[in-house]
Amino acid sequence: RLASARAAPPGHGSTTHISVLDADGGVAAVTLTNGEGCGFVVPGTGVQPNNFLGEEDLNPDGFHAHAPGVVLPTMVAPTVALDRGRPALALGSDGSNRIRSVVGAVLHRVVHGASLEGAIMAPRVHAEGDHVWLERAGWRDPDAVERALGDLFARVHPFPDRAFYFGGVNAVRVDGEHAEAVGDPRRGGAVARVS
Repeated sequence: RLASARAAPPGHGSTTHISVLDADGGVAAVTLTNGEGCGFVVPGTGVQPNNFLGEEDLNPDGFHAHAPGVVLPTMVAPTVALDRGRPALALGSDGSNRIRSVVGAVLHRVVHGASLEGAIMAPRVHAEGDHVWLERAGWRDPDAVERALGDLFARVHPFPDRAFYFGGVNAVRVDGEHAEAVGDPRRGGAVARVS
């Protein structure tokens, strides 16, 4: 019935998230990623593995230290939330190591009463180590937010508007008979209704 997704430009590696809600109230969330690729195609498959080993936070022991045969970690976090045991929300993000923080922030806002669009369009903050990134657009007093973050982090990286950097959350939500979908404009998200 409703789908929310982002399409990648042709010829570029990317991460894409799709959330779907069907007429029977079923939901699905899938995040697919090829990142920049690893430069190798698995023989006989046509499949190019991702470059997961190049993401610093997935390699706490350092690069080139991942043991052979161990499942690769990932930031990919397609999420389905339940309300009284029934699917109520499907969401996920494309956005590298910002995936966890943005999916958590949107889910938190929805659970605490925000509309789906309001939760997705809210200004974003992402912290790593002693650095923090923020979108200034959308805050009542962005200067005060930036100063407060500056008191907590060694480096503050502000973006004047909503930014591609923070990933795009694409989501569908059902509440009784009402259904909605939101595609995040930060990464070209779109909504489609399929009969």
